[in-house]
Amino acid sequence: MPDSRIAQVAGGFDWGLPVAGIPNYVSTFPRLDYLSKIKDSFPAEAAVAPPRVALVGHTGSGKSVIASDYCHLDAINYQFMCWIDCRDADFIDAQVVNHVEQLTKGALSPEQDAVAVLTGILGRHSGPWLLILDGVVQRSDIDRVIPTRGHGVVLVTSTNRLNWWPDTAVIEVGEFTTEEAVGCFASYAGLDREQEEEHHTVLTEIVYMLGHVPLAVSMAGVYFRNADGTPSELATHYFEDLEALDDILSIPAGFNKTAFKAIQHAVASLGKHDASGHGLTARAVLELGSLIAPEQIPLNLMVPLAAEPEHSLDVAEVPHPEVVEPKLRRGVIAALKSQSIARRIVSETAGPTSETINLHPLVHQILRMSRLAALPPGQLESDAFLLMHFLRGWLGASRSNGDYFATELLRMHSETLLAVVKQHEPLASYSDQSRRCYLYTKALLEGELSTCHASRRRFDLSLRLGQAAGSTMTALSEEPTARALTAIVAVNMITDLSFAKAPAAVLAAITAATLPAITVGVADEKESIREASYTAAGELRTMLNRTPEYQVAPELEDVRSRIDALVESDPHPDARPSTVNNRINELYSAGDYEALERLLPPLRQNASPDDSVGLDALHIVVRLHLGTLDEVQSGLEELVAIDPHAGYLSNSLVEALTKVGREVEQCAQNNPADRRRLLLMRAAIETRLVQLIGSAQP
Repeated sequence: MPDSRIAQVAGGFDWGLPVAGIPNYVSTFPRLDYLSKIKDSFPAEAAVAPPRVALVGHTGSGKSVIASDYCHLDAINYQFMCWIDCRDADFIDAQVVNHVEQLTKGALSPEQDAVAVLTGILGRHSGPWLLILDGVVQRSDIDRVIPTRGHGVVLVTSTNRLNWWPDTAVIEVGEFTTEEAVGCFASYAGLDREQEEEHHTVLTEIVYMLGHVPLAVSMAGVYFRNADGTPSELATHYFEDLEALDDILSIPAGFNKTAFKAIQHAVASLGKHDASGHGLTARAVLELGSLIAPEQIPLNLMVPLAAEPEHSLDVAEVPHPEVVEPKLRRGVIAALKSQSIARRIVSETAGPTSETINLHPLVHQILRMSRLAALPPGQLESDAFLLMHFLRGWLGASRSNGDYFATELLRMHSETLLAVVKQHEPLASYSDQSRRCYLYTKALLEGELSTCHASRRRFDLSLRLGQAAGSTMTALSEEPTARALTAIVAVNMITDLSFAKAPAAVLAAITAATLPAITVGVADEKESIREASYTAAGELRTMLNRTPEYQVAPELEDVRSRIDALVESDPHPDARPSTVNNRINELYSAGDYEALERLLPPLRQNASPDDSVGLDALHIVVRLHLGTLDEVQSGLEELVAIDPHAGYLSNSLVEALTKVGREVEQCAQNNPADRRRLLLMRAAIETRLVQLIGSAQP
């Protein structure tokens, strides 16, 4: 029996579905020569180190389609396939988590991050498996994702032709042959075999003028499919129309100019021939989606925004993720399929962000540049406000619910949108009110992104986004609401600096600059501003007293006394989160562990994922004093086993384990009989802390 079959019989590992996350890129005309080259490059039997094949070539040459074809056509030879979109390096981890949860049915390793778990699984188990890394920008982005051993193979696609591993089989992907180009065009144009033969001469001329570039041939076919007339009738004016297009867009180096214009022309024609009744909505999804990233655009987010051109939004009302009406979603998907080459992707993780579409980066780039060039003054600000409003609501809800795949996906789109806006600022406005709404919403989104990065212990990015949010609010600094929001952002920054162990003098300086806004806020006539300002004051005092070093730092004495006075003037102190934290600290200092234990059940109700980590640590501390070491050991193992998906929860875990470790060490000193076991627990905590802090480094 061949080695691969022996491995399958002996493996006993539940690989779940045979295909995981493979996009539906199955081509209309498989490029058999390239598929044969891939197959020939992979050995028939297992190797110690997984062989690697890299498909390289310029954008639009069809690398991803070839990789997808290989997956679907050769699926029978693999026990499991894993597709990871690598265009955004920061989004890789979130996709890895998805695959690991499928492979392990949700049980992640207690001591490794998701990438290490994936490489370990692939290295240990039977296989054979296929790992596809699509759209890689540079090798360093994926080195850590590739297992060094295991019964499987790795397929990479990239526009980068250089610096691959020495033993990699590099396959250059070029243009179509004439036969392939004609077949692809005919398929996208909806021509049957008889029609293809009837217009073969014209089709040959068309694909020749398009340089046989796969993306251009496909998009041109889409255009011809939706236009009125035969290819012979339409071809007469088609290239005249292409020639008439302005050269306002940046053509990628080495890309056929006519082919580029063909893509541009097809993009401009999307939605003009709308037999389904959903074509205009589909086009609006693509155009509005051009302001965010091209990969994994959430349909449940974008379809409602595109279907309703006019939206009446209240910045104060936070939107939450919802699933769009199925009939509308299906209609838009059908229109996208017939009028574009957008590809539908369904994630293994169920939820509002699980159904997405991918656009080819070049098509997406043309959509964005064409749309930005055509927008009237004020419309970009209006579009950005609409997207920012929904993105910040969905992002906050996903993070609070612990849906970190959705959080990472929405973070990627939010940061792309902010980058697009930054390139075109200052933006024109329709009115002063629209400008105000835009600025508030932008600052709120920047603040939410800052919180996301703080959770991952990426304090550099968190502080940068916090500063950006404060800068955004500068234009509205005379408004009480803007001052209150700026103060909240500043307190979040101080929180980040405190966790990052910044010098006391730095905290003192920022606190001194923030105090005037909080002081004015607690006296504001508007109740919501007073409440937000008192809450900010309480959180600020907690951060200034967070460590023993801060508690005795002379630089913080003056600002601490001023903050204390504000907090003491609070008419509703029991409603503040900081009051609960202070009560916990008081009970702990007094050694009243019975009271702490009574506090835990109500605190766990509706606790966020970050708060739950802190409560788990508090429970362990209580058990150290009231329970058995077995209970402590069990609780500690559960805490250590929490995997910070894509880095989220890292900060809460580090803080929780640090506090538990300190308590365990103190107990070890006071309990000689249990010292050895307690010191082993302390060592396990230290090991986990090193892993967490190291993985959070940029």
